[in-house]
Amino acid sequence: MSSDLSRIALGFGSFAIIAAGMPSALAQTTRSVGTQGAPLFCSRIGNMSTELLGRVNTREENLTDRRAERTTGISDRENDHDRQLAARRTEQIAKRNDQYAKLDRLATTDAQKAAVAAFKTAIETAITARRAAVDKAVADFRSGLDAALASRKSQVDAAIAAFKTSVTAALDKAKADCT
Repeated sequence: MSSDLSRIALGFGSFAIIAAGMPSALAQTTRSVGTQGAPLFCSRIGNMSTELLGRVNTREENLTDRRAERTTGISDRENDHDRQLAARRTEQIAKRNDQYAKLDRLATTDAQKAAVAAFKTAIETAITARRAAVDKAVADFRSGLDAALASRKSQVDAAIAAFKTSVTAALDKAKADCT
């Protein structure tokens, strides 16, 4: 136990000696940052501004490309959905017509035939209303999505314009300070 304490004490003592010598070592290696870096900075400001604005423009082009890809993807998914919906509706119409034909064959009396006709009318009315509700819901969703995307696009475009303005102002100020 006492050997552990002596090792700890020796470790702290070594740390204290090193720490006491550090400020003088740091004072020897640090240099004052006055106007020494200014000529170098001023000579590079033109290249730095060109490079920085080039990176900003590249990112803006990448954003435009991603937006185009997203718009194409959304359009493709909407077209796929519309095709699948039309295929399901066509399939359901065929099945319904088969069921109607079966009911027509089973109806033998005038009352039964009238009941089948009333049933067909009621079903077709309900299906028409449901189809209209689904089509309206899809249209509302798509218009809401378009509005949300347009709003986000305008927000991002405004942020990009503000960023470009601030970068240009900062670069102009740096160039003015160098002259």
